[in-house]
Amino acid sequence: MNQNRQFLYLQQSSTDAIMNVKDRLSKYGLQVIQTFDLHETGKVETACTCPNHGTEQCDCQMVVLLVYGKGNQPASLVVHGHKGQTWLSLVEFLGVTNTRLEAQICKILTLTETDLAA
Repeated sequence: MNQNRQFLYLQQSSTDAIMNVKDRLSKYGLQVIQTFDLHETGKVETACTCPNHGTEQCDCQMVVLLVYGKGNQPASLVVHGHKGQTWLSLVEFLGVTNTRLEAQICKILTLTETDLAA
């Protein structure tokens, strides 16, 4: 069974958030590979709160990023957004998780711009 653990909310478009997440994680030495893009698959049913979901006005986006650190086991990061808001979740698959890498990802992505400059 999959379990998503939401850990970050951003007030920015999913397009901007995805770019920023990839850039920030890469800056800290993590490898990021995008494995799924909702826009590239056509219409896929998701559990989305978008009031226009499934219509032409829908601006939902969901991507899955595999994030690799020093080990072989990646962390799965789901980026889901609509209407200029984006949510980031880590996914646990069948009870398997890389807690050390997930903690590193959370720390990197929740650093403020002031923290980054220091």
